Amino acid sequence: MKTHLYPGLFSTVLTAGLMFAVSDLDCRAQGTSFNGFEFALPATIECEQFNRGGVNVAYSAPNGLPNTKYRDEGVAIYRCSDYDGSRGYCLKGWQGNWFRYSITTAEAATYRIEVRARRVAAQYSGSFRLQIEGGQYTDMTVNGAIDGWQTLTGTISITAGSHVLKLEMTSGDATLGVGLFDYMTLYKAPASINNPTYQVSANLLQRDMAVGLGLGAGSS
Repeated sequence: MKTHLYPGLFSTVLTAGLMFAVSDLDCRAQGTSFNGFEFALPATIECEQFNRGGVNVAYSAPNGLPNTKYRDEGVAIYRCSDYDGSRGYCLKGWQGNWFRYSITTAEAATYRIEVRARRVAAQYSGSFRLQIEGGQYTDMTVNGAIDGWQTLTGTISITAGSHVLKLEMTSGDATLGVGLFDYMTLYKAPASINNPTYQVSANLLQRDMAVGLGLGAGSS
C-alpha cells in the first residue's frame, strides 16, 4: 500500500474567473450518486453502486458487457460469491476502467479504507487506485496467490465537505482483468494507526498474564 499526495486540479496558476469556470464544469461532469444522495462517511459502499451519468462521466469501462438485471450501463457486474453470495453483486474491472462515487464527510480526518476484492484467476494479480479527486490517493494490489476474497486496507486524508471518490484500475491481465470488487468501507482511522502510543502499567500487565494462565485475577 502506498499513499501519495495527488497534484490538485489547479496546480498551475489560473485567473480567478477561469478557475471558477473549470471547477464548475468539473462538478457537473462527475455524475450523480447512485441512490440520490452522497455516501456520508463513515460508510460501506457497494462497488457496483457507482454514480449515474453515463460513460466517461460517472465511469469508464471500455470492456463493457450487455446490460445486467442490476444496472443498464453495460458494465461487468456479477452475482457475488463473497459471504456465500449474501452480498448481492460485485464489479469486475479491467486496466483503464474507473468508477466515481459521491461522498461527504463532516470533518477532516485520516480515513481507513477496507476493500473487499478477489483475484480473477490463479496467480494473476491486479492493482487499483482509490483517489479523492483533487486530493490524495492510495494504491492497492489484489494478490493473485491468494484464493478467495481478500480484505485490502489503506489510509487516505479527506477534508470536510463533498468529494468524489474514484476507483481506478491501474494494472492487470489484458484479457482476464484486474479483479472482482464487492464493497469498500471508509471510517475514521484510529489514532494508533497514525501515531501509535502504548502505555501499559506493570500491575495491569501482571494481572492479565495471570488471568491468561488461569491463575486468577491477581492483585491490581
